[in-house]
Amino acid sequence: NDTATTEIYTSYDTLSLHDALPIYYLGGCQCGNIRYAISADSIVAYCFHCLDCQAKSNSAFGISVWFPTSQFKIMQGKPAQYTFTLDSGDEKLCAFCPDCGSSIYNTGTDESDILSIKGGSLEMIHRINPVGHIWTDSALEWIKQRNLQGFIYTHQPVSFDDMIAKFVPPVLD
Repeated sequence: NDTATTEIYTSYDTLSLHDALPIYYLGGCQCGNIRYAISADSIVAYCFHCLDCQAKSNSAFGISVWFPTSQFKIMQGKPAQYTFTLDSGDEKLCAFCPDCGSSIYNTGTDESDILSIKGGSLEMIHRINPVGHIWTDSALEWIKQRNLQGFIYTHQPVSFDDMIAKFVPPVLD
């Protein structure tokens, strides 16, 4: 419903997460039981093609959008969580809706300053342009045959600094 969407987007200016801070993004799970708000610009956005993430997103690839943890707040519901061990041995905390199973975010288990919001949970994901692709060695063949744009990493990059420097947050109306 376009009218409902317009009402949600125009309400960004009037809502606040922390006193006078504006809400830049709203999002949630597929069934609507989990709702969140973010009062900061995104730091970086990229697509990931690792086999674990393909399975977790139930898709050919996932989209990760980073935000400061301090500017994220669950407004409704309570996500379930589990810990996932990466090939590197590092652990990642994953949050999802216990009712519909939609992924909401990942973060490190060490009080990380960054949340990796799952792109499909953002209401305005169409306004964010990923600047790169990681784990392209695991990408599906039909994706590899396309001319991928931006930074291309066959595995996990040692640093995300180049992508962060190149990323331009969307202009919110």
